Amino acid sequence: MYPTQIVPPIPEKKASKRTQRHVEKRMRILTYFLNDLIGIPEFRNNKMVEGFLKIRDGSTFVQMKADGDKMKPNTTVDHVET
Repeated sequence: MYPTQIVPPIPEKKASKRTQRHVEKRMRILTYFLNDLIGIPEFRNNKMVEGFLKIRDGSTFVQMKADGDKMKPNTTVDHVET
């Protein structure tokens, strides 16, 4: 939807270790990612991002993903920062 916006990379998931320490570290890393993401006005004010962050069940996610797949990406650039 935002062809000129750089999205922070999503941290990789290492499923091999599931200790409490690793879970807490993963939560911290994901918190940093989300803070970086919502620091970008286009994403902070986006209803799809807001809706995704409020999902509490799998069926809502499936429906929201289907709705998002139907959306057309922006074909024009509204704002560019250097």
